[in-house]
Amino acid sequence: MDEVKKTYYIVLCLTGIPANIFAAFVILTRPCQLSKTTTIYLVALACSDTFCLVWAGFYNLSQLFSDTESFWDTEPVICLSIVIEYGAVLSSVWIIVAFTVERYVFLFKKTFKRSLSHPQVAIGMVVGLVLFSYAVSTSSCLIHHFTLNDSSSKIQSSTSTDECSVYSRPLLWVHFFITGGAPYFLIIVFNVLIVYNLRMHTKVQPPGGGGSAAMNRTRNHVRRLARLLLTISLTTVALGLPRFIACSFEETAAVIINLCIMLQWLNSAINFCLFCLACTAFRKECLLLFRACAARLKPSHGSPAVGYTNGGNKPCQSGVSGEKHEKNLPLPMLTLTSSTNTTGAGEMDSKAN
Repeated sequence: MDEVKKTYYIVLCLTGIPANIFAAFVILTRPCQLSKTTTIYLVALACSDTFCLVWAGFYNLSQLFSDTESFWDTEPVICLSIVIEYGAVLSSVWIIVAFTVERYVFLFKKTFKRSLSHPQVAIGMVVGLVLFSYAVSTSSCLIHHFTLNDSSSKIQSSTSTDECSVYSRPLLWVHFFITGGAPYFLIIVFNVLIVYNLRMHTKVQPPGGGGSAAMNRTRNHVRRLARLLLTISLTTVALGLPRFIACSFEETAAVIINLCIMLQWLNSAINFCLFCLACTAFRKECLLLFRACAARLKPSHGSPAVGYTNGGNKPCQSGVSGEKHEKNLPLPMLTLTSSTNTTGAGEMDSKAN
């Protein structure tokens, strides 16, 4: 299992980190037909997931390749790893929650649209959710210290733990709900509401898909936004929720827990694939960038090669320009050549006679 984890985390970091950085670059610099608030949330998600992959690779690979784990077993390092990991994972999940709620309000709640669907509000939400996530992760460290001194159960960083304990204390259950239950619950609820409203709007549209061109453009725009949102949020639930469920039961096998943890880190590495799958404009801009880079790296076969004329005095260029040069040779050279040929022919005749 250790060899599989080594290969997995190496490949995940080598592919996921550059892909997230490139996705953020494309969204920020290219016209992907995204609103300002959507751009802010997607760039924040890519940055947060990049930090998740950096930490996952450093933490897991340092433990898998090192012979001793004494450094990671000390109390301050354990608390620091809990704060960093919980903060990074929760930041990504809560950013997706905010993005889901904002898109739902933008699409179907016009009364709150101006107050929530604003770039400054989006930036404030991202900063506030990141601070909230690290505050909750700090409470995870305190609960870990409390349970260590009070009982034999403890909270460990989920990247290395093979066992998860069930906590009967109400405070610990509230903490578990905030770290896993609440964000995934909100994502599922608002996605259900979005799908329901889309179906209701489809039923009230004119028969045969008629209507004005403006109505059709608006309807297609809403569908594109909903497709992007549903792809990102439902993938997060599918890959992140199993870890929360597995760590809620102490009877869960260590292999299942490790697989759930690996799935959650996979969720941080596939943002580029999700954006390409759900956003046509993003996919086209990526293709244009790839083609432009390939054209620059491709050697230019049309560069003319330098040659020389029959006389060896003046350089000429081969290819098209060379042909033009040969066509414009001076007439005296041609006459000399013809006279030389006639002279040679006369000498041949005289020798033959």
